Amino acid sequence: MRLFRIMRQKSITASARITPAIACTVALMVAGGFTRTSLAGTQPETLPSPTACPSWELPLSHLHEFSQPSAGTCYAFRDVKALGLLEDQISSSGRHRASVVDGAVGRHGKHLLLKQLAAPWLEQADYRKGQSILDWGYNCEVADFYLENGFCDDPVITSDAFLLLYIAVREFTPAYLSAERCSLFRRESPVDTQFYDFLEDYQTQAALADQGLEEKDREDLAELFKRFRQADSAPQLAGLAKRLERMVKRRCSGKRTPAPELKNIRCEGETYLNTLSREDWKNPADVLSKRLLDVLGNASLTVDGRAAQSPIMAGYCSMALEGTPRPSERTYGSILDNCGGHAVLISGSRANPGSGRCEVLIENNYGDSCNPTGPAAAFMTCERNAEGKATGRVWVDMRDFAATLTSISRFTAPTSPK
Repeated sequence: MRLFRIMRQKSITASARITPAIACTVALMVAGGFTRTSLAGTQPETLPSPTACPSWELPLSHLHEFSQPSAGTCYAFRDVKALGLLEDQISSSGRHRASVVDGAVGRHGKHLLLKQLAAPWLEQADYRKGQSILDWGYNCEVADFYLENGFCDDPVITSDAFLLLYIAVREFTPAYLSAERCSLFRRESPVDTQFYDFLEDYQTQAALADQGLEEKDREDLAELFKRFRQADSAPQLAGLAKRLERMVKRRCSGKRTPAPELKNIRCEGETYLNTLSREDWKNPADVLSKRLLDVLGNASLTVDGRAAQSPIMAGYCSMALEGTPRPSERTYGSILDNCGGHAVLISGSRANPGSGRCEVLIENNYGDSCNPTGPAAAFMTCERNAEGKATGRVWVDMRDFAATLTSISRFTAPTSPK
């Protein structure tokens, strides 16, 4: 859809166009091992070590066409994608509709309004600049929220149109920060043109993306769209962003359905900043590639007799992945000095057909954008479909990616490898 392409084209400036420089902040300073929560203080457990690079691949996620742009909810995109891929394998009744915005709001619990009001002081998030208190998160938080609380029953909140509207509000707020009034329909600048094209496509496509919506739900979305169209300044768009976040909290509160197939599923993760030794910091590629290889080879699980492969949810330093020298040749300290915390999905691994080196398949949150350049071109390869078009996923050398890791999470069940 043209709508998705418009949203992708804006603000993706990283050299490899696979990872954003500062578009998403993943909270880093936590200790942990492979435990129930991301805040535990144990060392990583021992997993069986594969003798070779594991070979497995999951399909594209249901959100692969969406682009997060300025909305720093990468951790929520990652976890919602992962839940969808898992449910596709084990559910007999179809996938529940997890919402990126609902998952991000859910992690803030009962104090959303208070946090919004205090955001410029306590969270360093200025809504007038296109920021939000939702723009950071720990590993497993959104997945845990859905596993523990169930999925929102409100069709408006879980619709594609609502997610696209929220992304648009967040994306265009900073673009009009200095404008007293937006000349939305005069096409006086490239930003105005993009805004106009988005509005045009939203009317003709986004509202039709959710075919199962009832007329009342479409009317609700149309009213939200009307408010978006009438906004003519950054403060008004900032106010709409807050309104949408509170709307999610209000409409989903007490209206959740658990997924029976997920009742015994756990999200288990480990973080590395406080668990690596000083010696390990000298050569993170050796230590973390072994750890990642172990996790890749032990990501299978069985749920009610159904075999499944868990996606791997990764937190990593996106700017370091694209920097010079390549990550596998750097110390962990130099990687963290130029980090750019981000969250993505690992949806496969393989031995490179040519070199034999182990690679991981990364699905980012920027649609089908994929154009590795500079140093990254030496160890990244865009995945392409049968027509030769980039899918948005990229095969990355496992050692280079592992050197930039800050956390790894996976789903487990009582029969998963321990």
